[in-house]
Amino acid sequence: MIEGLVSGDPMDVGSNKSRKDTRAVVSLVARYRSPSTFEYVQEACCDVSVGGMFIKSTDPAAAGTLLKLECEADSNADKIRGVARVVWLRRDNNEYGPSGMGVKFVKLEPGSRETITRIVQENSAAGIEPLSMSSAPESRGKPPGVHALPNK
Repeated sequence: MIEGLVSGDPMDVGSNKSRKDTRAVVSLVARYRSPSTFEYVQEACCDVSVGGMFIKSTDPAAAGTLLKLECEADSNADKIRGVARVVWLRRDNNEYGPSGMGVKFVKLEPGSRETITRIVQENSAAGIEPLSMSSAPESRGKPPGVHALPNK
């Protein structure tokens, strides 16, 4: 099931309609924690853009949760650091992708935006297809159990 904080059509959950930034398929380790916990959780990040990322997780945080996160971007010791909000989640692995959460960056620390831009540009130059585990649901047909959370 996909759940999200979106207004209007539930098909907009995780879609390119709500994205203005190009995503890059990656294999990074994301470390994050919510403000109410002290321990970091370590999960895999499988795509990223300057707007957000998808983090694979068997126990994704609730939609709306703020996360403090960091990812080691490459061997140059570049890191992506900032605060992100969980905007949608997929609770179970299914034919549309792995369980996890889509997060939108609220604030990026200095240098993080540039690191992400470089990763996206390098993938593009290498011809790596930007389709990802969190690609638009409508590009794969309507998944079962798509729900939007009510506007508040």
